[in-house]
Amino acid sequence: MADSVKNTPIVQYSDSEGNRAYAYTHWEAIDGKPEKLFLTSPNGTRFIVSVDDDGNLKATKEVSDGNKK
Repeated sequence: MADSVKNTPIVQYSDSEGNRAYAYTHWEAIDGKPEKLFLTSPNGTRFIVSVDDDGNLKATKEVSDGNKK
């Protein structure tokens, strides 16, 4: 698959008080977004973060396959 760059415009408008405001986009509309959220601890350990239907967060330590550098 060839690398492609997609530009998403940042839409600026004035709010009801004349201040600069920016339009939000829906997460599902973003092309190329990651399927998983990874966070790295201060010592370099990577965790996959997930949330269940009740809003509970879970962090699972990423398991290396041994081939990553």
